[in-house]
Amino acid sequence: MATSITLIGASDRQLEELVRGQGIRIKTLAVSDLLALAQPTAAQPDVVILDIRDSNSLPPTLSTLKRQHPSTGVVIVAARMDPVLMLEAMRAGVNDQSTALIFGAGPIGIGLWFALRGMGLTEIDVVEPNETRRKTIGALGARTLDPTSQDVSAIIADRTNGSGVDAAFDAAGVAPAVAAALESLGEQRPLISVAIYDKPLPTPLFNLVVRERRIEGTFCYTSADYEAVIKLMERGLYDTTGWVDTIPIGGVVEQGFEALRAGRKMKLLVDPSV
Repeated sequence: MATSITLIGASDRQLEELVRGQGIRIKTLAVSDLLALAQPTAAQPDVVILDIRDSNSLPPTLSTLKRQHPSTGVVIVAARMDPVLMLEAMRAGVNDQSTALIFGAGPIGIGLWFALRGMGLTEIDVVEPNETRRKTIGALGARTLDPTSQDVSAIIADRTNGSGVDAAFDAAGVAPAVAAALESLGEQRPLISVAIYDKPLPTPLFNLVVRERRIEGTFCYTSADYEAVIKLMERGLYDTTGWVDTIPIGGVVEQGFEALRAGRKMKLLVDPSV
C-alpha cells in the first residue's frame, strides 16, 4: 500500500482525514503546485490524488509528471468514490493505467468496481457466475465474465498479452475464484482478499511462488471510515440501481436471508413499518 500521498486541489477533505487515519503520510497542495511536483528533481510521493474536477484542465502537466516520474501513481478521484474501498484499491498499488480483475459481483464487488472506476481505471473485468448479479453490475456499465462458460485465465492472458492483470480482488470467497485470480495475476502482483471464507480453501501456492505473487487480506475499519461512507451516501453519490432493495420486516426470512443466500438479492434495507 502507498506510504506517502500528495493530495491536489478540490479533493474531498473526508478523504484526507481517512488517509491520515490509516497512518499514511499525506501532503495537500494547490492545483498550481502540480507543475512544480512534475519537475525532474522534485521529491515524489507514492501516489498523487487529483480531483476529477481539476484533472481536465491539467493534461499537459499530468503528462509531464508521468514522463518525469513514471513510478508515481496518479489517481483521479471521481465524485462517487467510496473512500474506504479506494483505500482497498490503493492497497493493491493500482493507478489509472492499471488493469484489474474482481471476483464476485455482490455489494463488495460492486463497491470495488466503483472505487476502481473512480481511480481512473478502465480495464476492469468482473467475474460472476450468477446471472442476476452479472446482469446487475453489467447494467451499471461493468465488463463481465461468466466463469461457468468462459475460461477467465485464458481471456485475461489474451487481453494482457500474457502479462496478467496488475491486481485481483476476491470478493467471492470460493476456491475457483482464488485459483483463477492467482492464474491471472502478473508477476509480483497482489490478490487482495476481501471475502469472508466459511471453510478452508485449497490454494495453488505454486502459482504464487513461481511468479512471486502475493495474497493480502483486509477486514477491519475505523469509525472514521464508516462516517466518511455514510456522508457520501447522504450526498447521493452511490448509484444503487438494481442492487439495493427494500423489504418489510415480516419478510426478513423468505425475502431476506433466503433470497440473499440464493443470490437473488444483493443488499437489502428492512423497513420495520411495513
